[in-house]
Amino acid sequence: MSTEDKDQEQPLISHLVELRQRLMRSVLAVLLIFLALFYFANDLYLFVSAPLTALLPEGTSMIATDVTSPFFAPFKLALVVSLGLAMPIYCIRLGRLLHRVFIAMKRNWLSLYCYPALSCFMQGLRLRTLSCFR
Repeated sequence: MSTEDKDQEQPLISHLVELRQRLMRSVLAVLLIFLALFYFANDLYLFVSAPLTALLPEGTSMIATDVTSPFFAPFKLALVVSLGLAMPIYCIRLGRLLHRVFIAMKRNWLSLYCYPALSCFMQGLRLRTLSCFR
């Protein structure tokens, strides 16, 4: 399929099929990152909770208020971190989808807003991480 064929208008169903493929690949990326992080979930939880445990009074520790909390807290943290690490993949996939959907005139506006937004997101994530762990 040449680039001219891709730039022509497509029916709604082909756009929905492409959207589904991109969403499935994004979910697969989150799953792969999560599976890699799940092994280190307890270490990740200890790293994140270290500033809080350092501020606790002497001889005390954090307690679990639910029966499943000791398992689900590191599990949820690994899931949230994997979602955060996969966010650039989501943004790139969405940008590529919208890039194909918009006509040539509007493509300049997409690149004008999408790439700076991704950059601002990553900078905000970096600054938030730096401010939390000082």
